[in-house]
Amino acid sequence: MKFKDKWEITGALTSQIDELLYKRRIKNKVCCFSELQKRMPNCSRRMLSLQLSGLEKDNIVEKKVYPVIPPKTEYKLTRFGQTLTPLILEMEKWGRIYNTINLE
Repeated sequence: MKFKDKWEITGALTSQIDELLYKRRIKNKVCCFSELQKRMPNCSRRMLSLQLSGLEKDNIVEKKVYPVIPPKTEYKLTRFGQTLTPLILEMEKWGRIYNTINLE
């Protein structure tokens, strides 16, 4: 995905927080589709599939399909996707601070 300016980037990040959470769940390991689905019970199979496809298109997630029955699909962060880890950790830190302030 190409962005015109810093505001468009920020808007895309804030409107797609769920994608960042998916990346955080994948982090430094390989995850099967079913494992990701179990970790996100409020996300439909279709939505998860669409989100992962978008991340794959943006070179953030790598998908590997094994030719077995039933089909087995694994996802992992690309090297480029791993560069998002510091950002995700900072967003999680900010979220904890936000919740602390607003729960007082």
